Amino acid sequence: MANVKSLFLIGTAGSGKTAIALGLALKLQELGHRVGYFKPIGTPPGATGRPDEDGILMRTVLHLPHPLETIVPVTARNLHLSGPVDATQIKEQVRVAFEKVSQGVDILLVDGASFPHVMASYGLDSVAIARAIGATVICISRPDNDFQFDEAL
Repeated sequence: MANVKSLFLIGTAGSGKTAIALGLALKLQELGHRVGYFKPIGTPPGATGRPDEDGILMRTVLHLPHPLETIVPVTARNLHLSGPVDATQIKEQVRVAFEKVSQGVDILLVDGASFPHVMASYGLDSVAIARAIGATVICISRPDNDFQFDEAL
């Protein structure tokens, strides 16, 4: 994998992963760093075929040079509805996209899927991807009670 510092933000839907990624990215850019963004597994809301909104936001605000299909190479919703999936092919698709978005950046912010376990049946959950790319993991939690800290981990 590419030799880039990467931070992988994981958490549950609505925890603020993308908002934190955006704030970090803008601050790091302000400090003079070249920042990239990657969301290996997109989980767009609603009907299948819709693009991942987080990827669109980050591509636009950060003026990223890559097409959305590289920034968010896989959409979980489409995979689960379309039938049998070749996990090896999907892993390779994620690896190739990661290599592309890593080029020319000092720090790559990686946004996890809506839940850390999304795509676990294919070995593409957030923790597995973080390990594969050598990313430091930051767990984002928005707890309503003390038990949600345990749930998030």
